[in-house]
Amino acid sequence: MEADPQLVTPGPVVLTVVNAAGKEFTFTRAGLAALGLVRFSTPDPSRKNEAHEYTGPLLSAVLREAGIAQTATLHLVALDKYKTDLKLAPIRDVPVILALKSDG
Repeated sequence: MEADPQLVTPGPVVLTVVNAAGKEFTFTRAGLAALGLVRFSTPDPSRKNEAHEYTGPLLSAVLREAGIAQTATLHLVALDKYKTDLKLAPIRDVPVILALKSDG
């Protein structure tokens, strides 16, 4: 995959991960892209089930970088303050990505 200017240019922090020891890891889009990118197409129910292509790093790569076990429970907080917990054990064999791009 060739270098994408949107994913190699330094920019603001877009993701903060705090591991069980309390150590904070911050990631920019470029930092996430540096973990390795995967690309896949899938129907998107929120977009009339049309196939769309998504690109981003595997969640497992981000967790590995932050020292978080694949069996942990993540406490997720969105910018709009929405919160939820995600148990990783049931999805540890699923290639979940953190999409940085949609349809190029």
